[in-house]
Amino acid sequence: MNYVEDIQALRITIIDDTTKTELRTNKLLGQGLAGAKVSDQTLNDYQALIKQYLDKGYELVEPVELPTNYDNDPAKDQLVTLHLTHGTRTQAGASKGVTETITYVYGNGPKQGQPVSPAVVVTKTFVPLYTVDAVTGDIIETTWSGDGVIEASQVPEISGYTPDKTMIAERILTPTMENQSQTVYYMLDEKPAVDETPEPERPTETVDKEPGIGSDEKQEEQNEPPKQVTTTQTSSVDKEKTAPIKEGQTVTELPQTGDAATEKTTFVGAMLATLAGLLGFATTKRKKEDK
Repeated sequence: MNYVEDIQALRITIIDDTTKTELRTNKLLGQGLAGAKVSDQTLNDYQALIKQYLDKGYELVEPVELPTNYDNDPAKDQLVTLHLTHGTRTQAGASKGVTETITYVYGNGPKQGQPVSPAVVVTKTFVPLYTVDAVTGDIIETTWSGDGVIEASQVPEISGYTPDKTMIAERILTPTMENQSQTVYYMLDEKPAVDETPEPERPTETVDKEPGIGSDEKQEEQNEPPKQVTTTQTSSVDKEKTAPIKEGQTVTELPQTGDAATEKTTFVGAMLATLAGLLGFATTKRKKEDK
């Protein structure tokens, strides 16, 4: 009676967890009798297979050990599943410079379009650090080193001109930018217009020489006709100071030009003259009676 020994197979499936694909499916790794020990050759082949994928940039998700013996179930093969992922590596790239140019230009006037001063150029340097897929060589991520901050600055002053901005604000350059530029325009200051129109002559004001008497009042006094005073008495008193007034003589009185005090004085003088005439008349009559 002949017995047939059961041959058992050991198979392996390798899965790429990064791409969600199978790299190997149920590939024969080794075979032997049921219950027999897995040969050293099969173990070595398994380690060589793992190294082959690691050398390509894969990494083991977790180690998987082979069984030491074949099982006794002839209905199915023994299966080992190995999960791998793509490893990464970092790689420095070439440096990159990004510039900003500030130009100062006359905006108008006889120098319009001409530079006020040499342009100011600021360069910021950045160095990329790439994260590379070790299996495919694709760049997964890029990080940059370098400071792109440009501090705020005062715009220079030019005599006779006003710039369209007095400050250049802080700005930040990044390695993904194109070269930047900006222009400051200096505008010629406008001179104020001079008014050459002559000032009109001011009318001359008439000032009364005599205070307290208005011009209209003086005009009325000058136009007033002389007053006539008739007396029937003659005076011989104070011939040196006052001329005698003969009977029937007409005396012309000048217009009044003084103030109230002057008019009062004139009135008192007239009264005294009248009294003096009366006294003179009485004296003359007495002398005639004595004769």
